[in-house]
Parts: sequence; structure tokens; C-alpha cells
Amino acid sequence: MAGTFPQPKSEEYVQLEKIGSGTFGTVYKVRRKSDGLILCRKEINYGGYDSQQIQKLETEVQILQSLQHPNIVRCYGAEVLKEHRIVYIYMEFCGRGDLEQLINRMQKQQQQVNEDDIWHIFAQLAAALYRCHNGSDAPVLGIVTPDPGPGPAQPSFLHRDLKPANILFADDGTVKLSDFGLSKFMSQKYLASSHPGTPYYMSPEIWAKKSYSYPSDIWALGCSMYHLSQLRLPFDAQTLEMLHYKIQDSSFKLDALPRVYSDSLKDLIARCLRRNPDERPDSCYLLNEPRIRLARAEDRLRRIEIHLPNTCNITEHRMLSRQLREYERRFALEAQRKTSQAPIEVRASSRDKAVQANADWFIAVADKGGDHQLKLNTGASGDFKAHEWLLKMESLSFILRRLPMPFRVR
Repeated sequence: MAGTFPQPKSEEYVQLEKIGSGTFGTVYKVRRKSDGLILCRKEINYGGYDSQQIQKLETEVQILQSLQHPNIVRCYGAEVLKEHRIVYIYMEFCGRGDLEQLINRMQKQQQQVNEDDIWHIFAQLAAALYRCHNGSDAPVLGIVTPDPGPGPAQPSFLHRDLKPANILFADDGTVKLSDFGLSKFMSQKYLASSHPGTPYYMSPEIWAKKSYSYPSDIWALGCSMYHLSQLRLPFDAQTLEMLHYKIQDSSFKLDALPRVYSDSLKDLIARCLRRNPDERPDSCYLLNEPRIRLARAEDRLRRIEIHLPNTCNITEHRMLSRQLREYERRFALEAQRKTSQAPIEVRASSRDKAVQANADWFIAVADKGGDHQLKLNTGASGDFKAHEWLLKMESLSFILRRLPMPFRVR
């Protein structure tokens, strides 16, 4: 069943503790003996499975095999114990819980989630969906365009069960999309027709038992981001009949998101929750939104900071990095702010290009000292030296400090 997938052996791991269990099976935290790597092991007993359930399990393994993306939980292999009819799936361990736990914690504390954090989560999930829907990774630089079409080696698929409980946080805070047990491989002309998923996050077209495609994942993303911002479900009801009505009937209006959040965030979530699937943005559109582009740029710089060698002047680097991030944050926020007393008006297209250009600029500089296997401290000929990286950062920071403040916009 696992095909050419890496097949680790259970004796190569030490079982540490039980993480959770459910109808899907049991998940344990384990340690790999060879290098001490902490993983989680999903143990699934398929002895009582019918042919459809076995096919679903095989699909999950196939999908996990095809995925290598920083915002999707990585799979390290699968082991089939035929004599016991058990499958072990070894996956990346995400030690900081899931989005549902974060929402519940904020509810208990009666605190709103910081908008910057919402944008970072939004951006990373949009990048994960781009990989799922297009079969390739979204570029970090420049305008994101739809891929011409995935080839046989890079299939595209629907997730079909995107919800806060399936959005995990790695130890370094990176967002990871997980649980592909309900996913379905897609071709360019194919529409899904079965109706899986969690009712609260199911799109109107699924409720109507119509064919559906990628916009259904965008709907679920919108529901999850609304849930994170409002700290309650967008559509909640005591019965499935009432839930069906709220999701499908356009006369039912959602409560407005709290006033602390920007119009930009409110508008993008509202677009994802349009009942007509043809009117929802796709993952490409989401990744081209200025605030999402900015969040991706900041995430890239954060990863570079984490992986900088100890020989670098970390204090100086962090100071310069903070200056860059603060400039970009102020630029993007200023671009969103609408005021009737604006001394200068800038059209939205020009404003967006300005924010995008700034994001591209400092990503490009960051990449030169970043993670593309460039060795900062080896001293080898042709390598990018740590002091050169810091000089680049200093030069960029020097220029940014001397630029005029961003225009005020309507």
C-alpha cells in the first residue's frame, strides 16, 4: 500500500507518550533512535475497514508522499504491518498545538488575537492551499500567477476538511496544514461530488449536494479566519437544519468582525465567505494581497534570523531586521488607513504596487544572505560572508530611514 514511500521500522523508534486518539486511530509522540528526532506516529488499525475506507487510507498516504512544503505537515514514511493489519504513519511533530486550542485559550482570556498574527496565519495557509490546488509552490518574489497545470508528478487536490483543529503550529511557530484523510486528487476538469468534511466549515455548494472544487477550501479558510478573529464560529446552530439554512441562505448576515481589525482583513475574509463559489478569491489572489505579501516577507526574514550562524553579529542583525519590519509594517498599515484629511491621494493600484515593491525589495536582499544553501561562515571562496550580509542590511536600512514617510491614502 505504501509503494515506494520510505518505510521506517517501528523498532527504530522509542515511544514516548500518547498524544491523542479517535475514530482514525491513535497518535503517539516518538523519538527516532538514530538521531533523537521527535516525530508523531499515527497508528491506524485497518482490520475492520471496508474497501472504501482502505482506499481513503491509501489516498492519505499517497498525498503525504507527494507533499514537501514548509506549511504542510511533513511525512517521514509509512510502515504496514500486514500480519496485524496496522499502518504506522510517521509525521512531523508540531509541539505548539493547533488553531482550535489557540481560539479556545483566547476565548477564556477574553482577548482578541493580534491582527498581525492573523495575517501571518492567513498567509501561510494561503501558501499551503496554493501548493494543494496548483501542484507547485508559490514563488516568494513577484506577483503570484496560477501554475499552467500540474503534471503527473505533482498532482493537485482538495483538502476538504480545513478547520482550526487541522491547523497546527510547529515549535518555531510555523503554521502547518494537516490531516489529509478526506482529501481528493483533482484533475483540471474534475469536480468533486462526494460530501465529506466538518459541517460548520462546509461550503454552500457542498450543503446543496452540488459538484464543487477549490473554492470550497477557500470557504473553509474564510470560516477558520472568521473564527480566529471573532472567537466564535461564523455559522452556528443547534440543529443541522438550521445550520444548513444559515450557510446557504443569503438573507442570513454574519456579525461584523470587531472594530479593532482593519477593513483590509474584514474585506478579505468576507470575500472568502461569498456564497457564490465563482466570486471567491483563489489562493493566487490571496497571495497577491499586500498584507499577505508583507506577512510572507516577514516570515522569510524570521526564518533567516533563526538559521543565521552564531558567528554573525546577531544583536546588530536583529536591530536592522526590526527596523526593516517596522518600516514595512507602517507602510502597509498606512496604505490601509482611510482618512478624509489625506493630503495626498493614491489610487489603490499604485498603493498596492508600492507595498508589493517594498516587500519584494527586502525579500530579495534577505535571500542573498538567506537559506538557499549559502554558507555564511565557512570562508570558502564564493560564499556569501556574514559581514557582507550585515553590510547589505545596513545599506538597505540606511536608505529606508531616508525615504519620505508613506503617502496617506483614502
